[in-house]
Amino acid sequence: MGLLSTFLGNVDLSRYAVDDPFPQDLPVTEGWKSPQELFAGLARREHLGLARPAHPNAR
Repeated sequence: MGLLSTFLGNVDLSRYAVDDPFPQDLPVTEGWKSPQELFAGLARREHLGLARPAHPNAR
């Protein structure tokens, strides 16, 4: 989750569990809008939790 948080612009993900759905209401950080939109769109389409976008092979 730390790597995902960093990739999303140091967004605090500590309030979310690994099994939670990918949050669609993350704050948009300057310079990180595209990665956030990429992960949010992927998670929405594939119904993924936080662990899946961070680690595509996670189950």
